[in-house]
Amino acid sequence: MVNPAAAENNFEAKLKAAYLVNIAKFTTWVDAPESIHLCIFSQATIIDEVRKLNGFSDEQLRAIEVIEDPVNLQQCHMLYLDAATFDPSQSNLIQQAHGGLLTISDMRDALKNDVAIQFFVRNLKLRFAINRAVISNSEYKISSKLLRLSKQME
Repeated sequence: MVNPAAAENNFEAKLKAAYLVNIAKFTTWVDAPESIHLCIFSQATIIDEVRKLNGFSDEQLRAIEVIEDPVNLQQCHMLYLDAATFDPSQSNLIQQAHGGLLTISDMRDALKNDVAIQFFVRNLKLRFAINRAVISNSEYKISSKLLRLSKQME
């Protein structure tokens, strides 16, 4: 028998992975990389779904290369920080972020901590909000389509 809570978590993980793909698709980096390096820590709750993205590409997106447990953030274009498994020692990573690093998290108050995009659930739907101050000083551009889809945090 399938555990409903586990099925719900798996669905949410799949949805977050799909959002990561679409965020990559609608973001342009100044350095125009051949592939998008998506960095994530191996203990993240969505790691199994993110691993499935390794090598993914389509006509609108360069290939995604998943890098687990990054040591040097200079190699990353995107960094996902997972609320359920976040280690406070990782908080310095946000401070080390370079201008071309798009930070994404589902942590509470992520936008207040200089993360570019925060996932959150409202009315049983996964949503995202964008920290426009962070992206205005970045070395990437998020498309106006994605900006219009973002929601305001309450």
